[in-house]
Amino acid sequence: MEKGQRLPSTNQFWTSNRDKVKELLSIRNNSLLAHGYSPITNDQWVLISKFFEGVLMPYLLQQFSKFKIDALPAQLPREWIDDLQNNCNK
Repeated sequence: MEKGQRLPSTNQFWTSNRDKVKELLSIRNNSLLAHGYSPITNDQWVLISKFFEGVLMPYLLQQFSKFKIDALPAQLPREWIDDLQNNCNK
């Protein structure tokens, strides 16, 4: 989505991405990351990351900008990441 472009409604966004989301959830749900027994292949990971990085995250950030949120927090608080890195380097 290009900057300044009008956002689709949440319903429009999910309706237009329903099949892709179902495909990606199926990959995840059948993998070792969730309920299944199969590892995620490199090709599957590329599909998942392209959707998240290229479609979902930009959409969410544009939605969040309505609330003056312009960045998402790191998955873990910075001090946790620093502690993990320090402990791994010992």
